[in-house]
Formats: sequence, structure tokens, C-alpha cells
Amino acid sequence: LLGAANRDPSIFTNPDVFDITRSPNQHLSFGHGHHVCLGSSLARLEAQIAINTLLQRMPSLKLADFEWQYRPLFGFRALE
Repeated sequence: LLGAANRDPSIFTNPDVFDITRSPNQHLSFGHGHHVCLGSSLARLEAQIAINTLLQRMPSLKLADFEWQYRPLFGFRALE
């Protein structure tokens, strides 16, 4: 099921916890092998530029402490 992607407890320690420093991080976000996303390199570069620019412009920005609320959907995970 797509909702289980990147959340396999046999692959990831604490799969339900968002950890940007997780290593190794063998996620499936951009596919793999023959099915790899052609735009994955561009998406990674855009994200790196956007996050660096945001942090430079707002150096005191911090993540809020909150509980994730998910909608009940079969086969997918979606935030409320």
C-alpha cells in the first residue's frame, strides 16, 4: 500500500517519527531503478535552495510542537 511506503519498521527505526537526519535513509519518495523520477534531481535542488533561503531570511524560525492528525483513508496516509 502506498501509505506504508517509507514506514517499514524492518527498514526504518521509528518509522512514524519525522527525522530529517535519519541515516541510512533508503526512502522511496522518488522511485527506484527503472522507475526513478526524472525530476528528482531538480526537486532536491529546488528544496535545498528554498530551505536555505527561508532559513537565511528568517533565522529565528523554529518548528512548532504539535501532534500529527491523520485522516482515516484506506491505503494512503493524509494529514487532516
